[in-house]
Amino acid sequence: MDRQGQEGARAFYLQAYDGNQGYTVDRIIRGTHYIPRVCLAMLGGIQPGKVQSYVREAVAGGAADDGLLQRFGLAVWPDVSRKFQRVDQWPDTPAKQAAWAVFDRLNQLQSATAIDPQEWRFTPEAQALYWQWVEPFETEIRGEELHPALISHLSKYRKLVPALALIFALVDTPDSGNVIHERELMRALAWADYLRTHAERLYAAALIPETTGAKRLLDKIKTGKLCDGDGVLLESFTPRVVAVKNWAGLGLTDAVRKAADLLADYGWLARESVPTSAAGGRPSDRYLIHPLLLKGGA
Repeated sequence: MDRQGQEGARAFYLQAYDGNQGYTVDRIIRGTHYIPRVCLAMLGGIQPGKVQSYVREAVAGGAADDGLLQRFGLAVWPDVSRKFQRVDQWPDTPAKQAAWAVFDRLNQLQSATAIDPQEWRFTPEAQALYWQWVEPFETEIRGEELHPALISHLSKYRKLVPALALIFALVDTPDSGNVIHERELMRALAWADYLRTHAERLYAAALIPETTGAKRLLDKIKTGKLCDGDGVLLESFTPRVVAVKNWAGLGLTDAVRKAADLLADYGWLARESVPTSAAGGRPSDRYLIHPLLLKGGA
């Protein structure tokens, strides 16, 4: 979206979030086309390193601070198991057929009229549960404890929770007379609790990037990657020595310094200031490596 020729892409994706706005496509060869209600769902994956830099822009007022990231309400950042487990079994055919039957049925949904959508409502019990959830939720996101970027993300839950409840109702109880029961809303609220933990992890990766950098630096030292040009392990280093190696997340002197300071706080490194010359001057930071790290961190 940041490449030349994609200047209108971000505006399109932002507009396609709600599903109740029109969009005009104007092409020289294909002509002009108007979409009455454009709605887009996006599914995919991204590497942690790339998403961290993108989130940093979003939280720091950069080009990505336009609300697009906050619209990925279903984003998850799971831990990958280090243990490989081979799975060699035939897919659950009845479950697959049942899922496709739901897709086919939902694909046949029609609007109430040519211009009006169908309307679904909570049952009284579900509505009471919704107010029970939303009142403390709204109070929390109006406070000062959360980062503004995370608040912006969580504020989208005002739509996400009812939307999930609607989807669950369309899947499980399509003949309920256009009402959403308490059970579907409870499931949506459980999803919201789960998704919030991943949202907090997503934004924490950008708000405290030195944590990720510290872990990477620690791994490099443990595995004997921090050495001089002759391959001799370094017993101490300056941030610039690490930065010139251009390791992921450690390519800048300031990023290395923050990562090293965090490791120093936990005792893996010892920080000392040394003069830049015999005549004095502004001192530079040098970090002494704990002897245990030089032996692999045992």
